[in-house]
Amino acid sequence: MRVRPRFLKRSLVTNVKLYKYRPLNEYTEEVIFNSRIYFPTIDRLNDPCELIHPLEFKTDIWDAEFQEASRALDAATRCASLQKGEDISMKEARWRLKNPQSPFPSDPRFPRRDACEELYNELELHEALRFHVMNKAEDCATGHMTIQDAVRDINAKLKALGILSLTECPDSQLMFAHYAAEHTGIVLEFESDNDPILSTARPMEYVTSRPRISAKNVVSAIYMKSADWTYEREHRVLQRKGNAVYSFTPHALTGVIFGCRVLSERIDAIAHRLGDTGREISLYQAVSDPGSFSLKVRTL
Repeated sequence: MRVRPRFLKRSLVTNVKLYKYRPLNEYTEEVIFNSRIYFPTIDRLNDPCELIHPLEFKTDIWDAEFQEASRALDAATRCASLQKGEDISMKEARWRLKNPQSPFPSDPRFPRRDACEELYNELELHEALRFHVMNKAEDCATGHMTIQDAVRDINAKLKALGILSLTECPDSQLMFAHYAAEHTGIVLEFESDNDPILSTARPMEYVTSRPRISAKNVVSAIYMKSADWTYEREHRVLQRKGNAVYSFTPHALTGVIFGCRVLSERIDAIAHRLGDTGREISLYQAVSDPGSFSLKVRTL
């Protein structure tokens, strides 16, 4: 009796199942067999109009938003670190909270800029970005930095980020064509909640107008793209340093979907190698649906 293939239903896509389209090459095999994945910087992405948005550095706007954002960001910091009647910068307040037994550095061998950079590297990434923008706004307000230098420093931080683009869609013909070598590649299926890095993925917001970065929206702007990309249904994972390879928990990779043009010999070879690892990874293949212009994903 011939066994009918079982198909991957759309219900498989949940808030924790995320996918990565890849060509089938040695770098993809590094992801599958060694649990290591590359986070490129913005200059290696295919959309030149994202992440580095115009900065709204108008004095009246920044003054108002600085006050609002700094109150939200630093209320706990100031309460925890300031003595009554004392007036210090956010930088020094942050330093005192992180280093209660150590005075804020004033020694020229350890300038305040280095102290702020150390804090940036210690804070959670989104908070670190907000902190960095607040510092630059404060420096501009106090005359310690020009607006041009502040914009340059903020953009430098954004350009250094590592960005992993995932999707909630496992059966996109366009993405198989664009990112999986014209259907000769694969889609990696991740259970994102099984890994501390992948679990930080955030969905993109697709907008018709380009955002302008201000004191309070620098983080939300990172997760905005043109509405032209809506079909990708992207979720984004950030790391502080880009153009670097990061390890993930092996059992976070739960499935491999082969493109409809992947040869059976290649599928068998990968299945055999996976069998040797003892890991439970489901294998699927995309097939053309004869009744529509779409793909179905069947279990192998």
